[in-house]
Amino acid sequence: MSLITWNDYFVTGIDIIDEQHRWLIDLINQAAPMLVLPYASSNQAADELLGRLTDYAVFHFQTEHRLMAEYAIDPRHSQHHQHSHGEFAARVAEMRKRYEADGDVSGGELLTFLANWLVFHILSDDKVLTRQLKAIQEGSSPEEAFDKAEGKQSDPAQQAQTKALIDLYQLINIQYSHLQAANQELEKHRHHLETLVTQRTAQLAQARDLAEAASRAKSAFLANISHEFRTPMNAIAGMNWSLLHQIDDPAQREKLQIIAKAAKHLQTMLAEVLDMVKLESEALTLEPLDFSLKALLARCCEEARNNAARNGLEFIYAPAPDLPDMLHGDARRIAQMLGHLLSNAVKFTTLGCVSLSVSVTGEADAMDLHLEVEDTGQGLSREDIGRLFQPFEQVDVSTKRTHGGAGLGLALCKRLANLMRRRCRRHCPEPQRRRCCSDRRKRSAAHPEAPAGPDRRRRYPRALALA
Repeated sequence: MSLITWNDYFVTGIDIIDEQHRWLIDLINQAAPMLVLPYASSNQAADELLGRLTDYAVFHFQTEHRLMAEYAIDPRHSQHHQHSHGEFAARVAEMRKRYEADGDVSGGELLTFLANWLVFHILSDDKVLTRQLKAIQEGSSPEEAFDKAEGKQSDPAQQAQTKALIDLYQLINIQYSHLQAANQELEKHRHHLETLVTQRTAQLAQARDLAEAASRAKSAFLANISHEFRTPMNAIAGMNWSLLHQIDDPAQREKLQIIAKAAKHLQTMLAEVLDMVKLESEALTLEPLDFSLKALLARCCEEARNNAARNGLEFIYAPAPDLPDMLHGDARRIAQMLGHLLSNAVKFTTLGCVSLSVSVTGEADAMDLHLEVEDTGQGLSREDIGRLFQPFEQVDVSTKRTHGGAGLGLALCKRLANLMRRRCRRHCPEPQRRRCCSDRRKRSAAHPEAPAGPDRRRRYPRALALA
């Protein structure tokens, strides 16, 4: 954007003067972006441009002085013209000193003075000089030429036009200075923002690398410690199995069976930790094979029915009538997920029943298996639902909690389902207790109905599904 644009109003008709005026306007336009900056941030460039501008202005004044002497311009004009040149040079030197040294004159003020003076000088003194030069060339005496030129200058229409142009350029100068200052401020903020973004990006990259390193270290530790635990656990389980086949005393066998049950539980937990480590490191792969869906469901239902019976619960199995017998997939992982869902439902239900619904959708060559487990447990609050599928998370985290477990079962279900490109989700039915067992079933004395009272947390029935 140019501060001053050359136009027909500036044309004097004297080629050498018009050419030098163009150069002066170009130098002011070059200096404008530098002068709106603080001097401390652009002193070298500003000094160079101001030096060139001053030197060329002096050269231009010398050209005009030479022309006035050559044509013997009337002293009334030549003295006034040379006096205005001297005032300009003194004013610029004084403003430049204050701009560079004291700082009480801004570059914008200096720029406005230069532009306004040049425009006024061209439209007034230089226009009058040009008319005198042309009149002398046409045969008039210097005195006659001065009278004609000055008389035309005093024309009200000419004066109004000159004043209007000067006011217009003054307004443009002020707006330009404000615009350049705003642009520089924006540029400074942009650079500052880029610096902040670069720093923040580096910090985030460092934090990501640290988090990834910590995750790898955690996974490696869990894998190593799990293997270290598995070796002695296998030895304990093996020796316990051997003793069970050698000892006939009922009391001793009962103790050995307790050891066997505890060892099996620990082995299961170690296997889950290893599975979670493999899933987090994306090292676990599926082993899809043809398998019997009915046989898989029969094994899972038998175990769930036995566990439910021990807790005084009813187990309901509701398969769809169109279930196929043979499917293709990783049967071991499907059984693992279904086992976790059923065991959780039984573990957290103290009264009522647990149900399993099974259905399939899709075509014969691309079927989706839907497993849905429901129970009549106490339900979950909205806060607990958010932590449902997080590893090592449990609803009751106190040291006096009733239910055991490491909090890995549902997290494994979620990740295994994702690995199969399927979903493991929780339904949220209406906030009211549901009963899926018959009314004729009596409550066990070991599980009396909880006394009525205000429930401060809104709870929802549990319904977990794999699809």
